[in-house]
Amino acid sequence: MNRTKQNLIDVAIPLMAKNGVYGVSLRDIAKKAEINVSSVLYHFGSKEEFITTCGEHCINLLADQIKEISKQTFDSVEELNQAINEGVEQGKEAIAICVMLLVIDSPGFRDIYEGYVSDSYVSVHGQDNPFLLNLRSFISYMIFKRVDLKVAKEKYEGSGMVELLCQSPIAAL
Repeated sequence: MNRTKQNLIDVAIPLMAKNGVYGVSLRDIAKKAEINVSSVLYHFGSKEEFITTCGEHCINLLADQIKEISKQTFDSVEELNQAINEGVEQGKEAIAICVMLLVIDSPGFRDIYEGYVSDSYVSVHGQDNPFLLNLRSFISYMIFKRVDLKVAKEKYEGSGMVELLCQSPIAAL
């Protein structure tokens, strides 16, 4: 990937995580990246393609974190939980974007997500069976650890998960 494309993705991810994938314009991203809006379209073709590419980049980041964790053998379940928590914390913007794209069923992203979902197994000393770790478990860990679902259900009942996750996912999580 060329430097301009990578720079645009690097600029867009925090903006999208904070404001929602459709809450930030290509103009906002181009301005922050200090390039012309037409250059964004030149490199990606459309906003949808740009969003999908950002989502794929997020999946790659998370997959790399999961691979690093799965290379280790942990002395305890608490140590494994700590490693997962650190990985989720580092990847919270990427996770938020993946969740948004899955919830709104962004064109093309579901296929990319399903293509990258692979299971890793993590060993813990003293445990007979390894623990399963994948993108779904990272997403679940972030959402369920940080969102009180009972409160969210009462507060957002009738408005749907799209509104809950896409308005300001980092603040909500």
